[in-house]
Amino acid sequence: MYLLCLETSGANCSVSLYNHTCHELVSHREHLLPNEHSKVLMPMVDELLKETGVSKSNISAIGLSSGPGSYTGLRIGSAAAKGMCMGLEVPLIVVSSLEVLNAKMQTTAIDYQKWIPMFDARRMEVYMAVFDQQGNRLLSDIPHVLSPETPLLWKNDTSVVLGGTGAPKAKQYLLDCCGLDVPCMDIHPDAASLATLVAKAYQEQHFINPFAFEPQYLKPFYTTAKPLS
Repeated sequence: MYLLCLETSGANCSVSLYNHTCHELVSHREHLLPNEHSKVLMPMVDELLKETGVSKSNISAIGLSSGPGSYTGLRIGSAAAKGMCMGLEVPLIVVSSLEVLNAKMQTTAIDYQKWIPMFDARRMEVYMAVFDQQGNRLLSDIPHVLSPETPLLWKNDTSVVLGGTGAPKAKQYLLDCCGLDVPCMDIHPDAASLATLVAKAYQEQHFINPFAFEPQYLKPFYTTAKPLS
């Protein structure tokens, strides 16, 4: 049986298929052009299933990167995942997008004590979390305004690495403000990294009611009506 995973929290969009019986990633597709989730997500799912010859009836659960991240991307991914869960009558499994990013960061061969995945939240703010070498969470997902106290979030440990869309901004700020030259990885979450975390959650039966699920925005979300033309 298979786990179908969707990652839509960033500018790119990706899907993957994981065989949880054999414990292996079957296939992965990624669309790198930004902000085209609504146009490409479901066609990518259809192409993935057609390419692998896997029937929708063989999908055991839908895995979703739950946020934080792009408000629009999260809503599109959430709507798609909920619809498939209800249509296929399978459970929903959600994983923090920062945890997905951290999992991808830690596939590198570079050895650090603290791993800091970050998403840009505009101005001087980032969404961030802190993990140790073993992938254990040391700080919950938070919205954080960069300040001289930022290094205290990882206890001023010098063996740290930043990663994600918020990392370049944080790196430059820490250099200018604190004189800290922190390594920075140009990396983004994807559905292949999500799949391994979803597989673990599936084994532990960490399921979410799709009717009640809302993306993890971390900050209040407001919309502005377009002016009438």
